[in-house]
Amino acid sequence: MQDPKNRQRVYDEFKTALSRDRSENYISSISDLGLVEMTRERIRASFMHTFSDPCPICHGVGRVLSQESLAIKIERWFKRASANKSGSNFQLITNPQVSDLLMAGRPSRLRNIERQFRLKISLIVDTSIRPEEFKIIDMDSGREVTESFRA
Repeated sequence: MQDPKNRQRVYDEFKTALSRDRSENYISSISDLGLVEMTRERIRASFMHTFSDPCPICHGVGRVLSQESLAIKIERWFKRASANKSGSNFQLITNPQVSDLLMAGRPSRLRNIERQFRLKISLIVDTSIRPEEFKIIDMDSGREVTESFRA
């Protein structure tokens, strides 16, 4: 862009587009190389804080996968397992908080998974398992298959 009028039009378009943005921002003028520098203030929490919870063991120094994220991870596990026709009778072992989340609602999330993928899932609550973990046992073979369909 050699013409200064064109540079000014591009700069004005940036300003107009960013005027609708809620966050505070700054745009520098267009450089001789045709580059525009801009900064923008972050408004929302980072993804790490959105998809994780404070660690209950170290009381918030670290972060663990949130219960909702873990429930989605379990749903995806069963979706992959059903696509591979690996079995139809499973035992799911989770932390009490995660099991409460999976059993909440009418019908519960777990029953929806069973119905959707035509599976039989027995839920076992284990207080010794960490909040961000789960185990799945194939009841037909009697072996743990958690790692078989993990993403």
